[in-house]
Amino acid sequence: MIRKYSPIKKQENQNDKNVKDNGDSKEIPKLFIFSSLTRIIIFTIILVMILLSTAWIAIKQFQEEEIEISIPDVVDRNIVQAVEMLQNRNLQAYIIAVKDDTKPINIILKQWPLHGSLVKEKRVVQIWLNTRNALKEVPDFKGKKIDDSLNLLEKEAKSKTGYLLPGRIDFVFNDDVPQNIIISQEPEALSKVSDFTPVNLLVSKGKNVRGMLMKNFTGEYYEYAVKYLESNNINVILKCVKTNDPNMTAKIISQNIDEGIALQSGSVVELEVASLSDDDVPIPIRCVSFTMPLNPPKELLNKDKHYNLTLEVENDDDNDKIIVYQGKIKASQKIAECYQVAGSVTENVYINDNKVYSRKVK
Repeated sequence: MIRKYSPIKKQENQNDKNVKDNGDSKEIPKLFIFSSLTRIIIFTIILVMILLSTAWIAIKQFQEEEIEISIPDVVDRNIVQAVEMLQNRNLQAYIIAVKDDTKPINIILKQWPLHGSLVKEKRVVQIWLNTRNALKEVPDFKGKKIDDSLNLLEKEAKSKTGYLLPGRIDFVFNDDVPQNIIISQEPEALSKVSDFTPVNLLVSKGKNVRGMLMKNFTGEYYEYAVKYLESNNINVILKCVKTNDPNMTAKIISQNIDEGIALQSGSVVELEVASLSDDDVPIPIRCVSFTMPLNPPKELLNKDKHYNLTLEVENDDDNDKIIVYQGKIKASQKIAECYQVAGSVTENVYINDNKVYSRKVK
């Protein structure tokens, strides 16, 4: 029998020697011991790395969820600076119009939460703006360059005679209006609006050489689809389809050209519109809504310590007014009501007979 050589000490008792000679003792190879120990060490290192990675990810997510932002000091700033400072920190501005003859117009008188407060992202910050009660006349931006118009709005915001704010800016193709020239505006030129009313502008992208890709207008109000298609020099034919669902009134239920199909300038698109009758194009349904701030100003409380909300719609053609909602409202509560009207209207929001918001809807 051949064995692995293992040196024996000189001073070894006879019993031990006899035991070894009898082959009853088995030695563990050193290579096997080293291999097992290495595996344990590698497994331990991998396990520790996994635990550390998991802990780091958890801490990172917790930090991201708990990011707090310090509110800037916007008191004594003009409205443009105040809104820009808040937006730069991913905060939203809620403007409350007040009047103080001792302070300059268009200056922020106070804010809530206060400067230095730590809040979460997208928090609404209330700012009290010193403004006038009189209505302001909207300038005529049609036919002007978009850059000049935006500069005018910015200059207007810094003036002492009131201000308007830049609103939504949409760019569309137009064969008749040069590029970067304003096609239309909302509110219309020379209309009377309250201060801090946003002005929405429709701007030309120039001629549409390649046409446009058809969009899916199903479920949209037909006014939006007609405006969008005609602004791209696409002709529209409306067909009424009777419906018993009042929620679908004035909405598109089908179109003869599928989404993604290329349309050339001058193409014709047929849209089927849901209507309560077979022949008449339905009166559009619009909605007005208002969300109460999380911390409403105490100045707007009535004698009973309540906030009463009134949503009013005024027809600009005959000055007819209707109240679509009137009742109590709580902090952070949202109220939305829909109405039907032809032509342009003005939506007014009152809290305890104090007008806090007004906008024109064409």
